[in-house]
Amino acid sequence: MKDVKKKYLTRRGGAGKIGQVGGLLPACFVLAVTKRPGRPGLETMEKIVEQGLLYDFYGPLLTGHQQKIYQRLVYDDLSLNEIAEAEGISRQAVHDLIRRCTAQMQKYEELLGMIRRFETIRDDAEKLEALAEKDLDLEALRKGIRQQAEKIKKDLE
Repeated sequence: MKDVKKKYLTRRGGAGKIGQVGGLLPACFVLAVTKRPGRPGLETMEKIVEQGLLYDFYGPLLTGHQQKIYQRLVYDDLSLNEIAEAEGISRQAVHDLIRRCTAQMQKYEELLGMIRRFETIRDDAEKLEALAEKDLDLEALRKGIRQQAEKIKKDLE
């Protein structure tokens, strides 16, 4: 999962909506560059990336209430205290809910491997793009395309 998170942080982008794979980075990714009291710093960036990744793929499997709380933490960059105050619940309840949701989504990833498969297929597509940029004769190009197509098919099994 560690390699996936690094690639996701550096290569994620585009004009999609927040919460969609390939969409915009949550505000907390940008704001985490400087340490602010009560906010994530660089040391928690990896955790934030993992939470965003998990939510992009498995967030729809959470209840509406869980989604709302999780989005406020990961995408709206609210602190646990701010979320608790807005929802009329304790900070500890918010913390526990976030912890349970993260554990639940990590379990989904262990069972389904959607993030891992997505990254593998994305890497294969990038290899196809790189192959298209090379100055190869037609037969070498066909061979490379066939090899990548077979790898993608195998990844989808």
